[in-house]
Amino acid sequence: MSEKLAPVSVRRLYRIIADQIIERIRSGQYPEGERIPAERDLAEQLEVSRTSVREALIALEVEGYVEVRIGSGVYVTGKHARQVPVDNLLLRGEDISASGTHPDYAPVGAFELLNVQMLIEPEAAAMAARNGTDDEKQAILDAAMRMENSRMPRLHNRLYHLAIGEATGNAAMAITIRTLWDIHDESVMFNTLEQHVVGRPAWIKAEAEHRAITDAILRGDEDAARRAMIAHTELTSLRLGRDFGSKLPR
Repeated sequence: MSEKLAPVSVRRLYRIIADQIIERIRSGQYPEGERIPAERDLAEQLEVSRTSVREALIALEVEGYVEVRIGSGVYVTGKHARQVPVDNLLLRGEDISASGTHPDYAPVGAFELLNVQMLIEPEAAAMAARNGTDDEKQAILDAAMRMENSRMPRLHNRLYHLAIGEATGNAAMAITIRTLWDIHDESVMFNTLEQHVVGRPAWIKAEAEHRAITDAILRGDEDAARRAMIAHTELTSLRLGRDFGSKLPR
């Protein structure tokens, strides 16, 4: 009887980049305590996008190889880091095998998730404008208002997007939106990056973007709702892509 074939796995690009940087750290090319080249320089050297480099650096920070210092850059912390790769880590830093969390969520990169949200959430906003009942649209407005000046903007941000999903009149879309936000909450990659670059000024901008989306949905303007959600997702991507060497806006 022939042996079973081993499962085939597709390696994420950020993992390939991260492994190359680990080799340079272990070889001493990037010494401990030193700042590694800027993201743009690494992207040019490796001939990849800067967002892929950013996700690789976040993975390396989670794994303990580097430390991100906003306003300064990314520094090597040591050759011998955590033995468990980011693919097996949760936000709490424990092994996925010891938890009930979905094993595919933790290593999803922020820009991987945003790319999918860009495909789905603008259409969800348009569907909510077209199909939402008065009560469902009121729930969207209430969620947007609760987020403003909240001490827990991240929670209310999630609830706002879930309210839009519920207003689409499509159960599959509502489930899809909820799944995307479950990934958002459980992705160690997304959360680590967000903690570095998202402060109160970013939440204030997101609240203004939510107001534009909400106004369009309340008016029943599908096209305006779609455009407003596209703008919101693009601006979120820009905020998360802020260079680590630049200081956060106050």
